[in-house]
Amino acid sequence: MSTTPVPNKKPLQGQAFPTVDAKNRVTIPADWREIIGGNEIHLMPSTAGDCLKMLPPVEMDRLRESVNALVGPKRTAAQRRIGYDSRLVYWDGQGRCVIPDEFCKRLNLTGEVVMNAGEGMLEIWNAAKWEAAKPMIDEESSIVLSSFGI
Repeated sequence: MSTTPVPNKKPLQGQAFPTVDAKNRVTIPADWREIIGGNEIHLMPSTAGDCLKMLPPVEMDRLRESVNALVGPKRTAAQRRIGYDSRLVYWDGQGRCVIPDEFCKRLNLTGEVVMNAGEGMLEIWNAAKWEAAKPMIDEESSIVLSSFGI
C-alpha cells in the first residue's frame, strides 16, 4: 500500500554501498527514505545503460510533464520508453525494495552495489562499472562545476 509523500526541502546527497540480496532486494538508506517520503519509487535503467535510476514520485511526475510537453515522434518515443522500461516499486518497513530481475540482469546488479544520491534521484551501479565510470564522471563534472566556482 502506498502512502502519500510529504514534500521535503532537504536534498538527496551522499553515497551508500548496500547489497542486492538473492531476492533482488536492496535497502534504501533511512535518511534518503525520509527525504523521499511515502514508500514508493520508480525504477528505470539510464538511457546510457550503465546504472539504474530511482526516481521519487515527484521526479517521475516532472519527467512525464517534460515528456508530455514535447511534440511529434520525440514525445511518442519518450512516452513509449517510460511505459515499457520503468517500474513502480515499494519499500517495506526495513527500507528494502525489490529490483525486477530483468534490471538486475541487464545492469549486473548483484552483491555489493554503489548507490549515489543526487539532485532529486538515486542511482544504483554495479560496483565495477562505477569504478570504471567514476574518473570520466569526475572529469566532466569538474569542468562544469568549476564554472560555478566549485
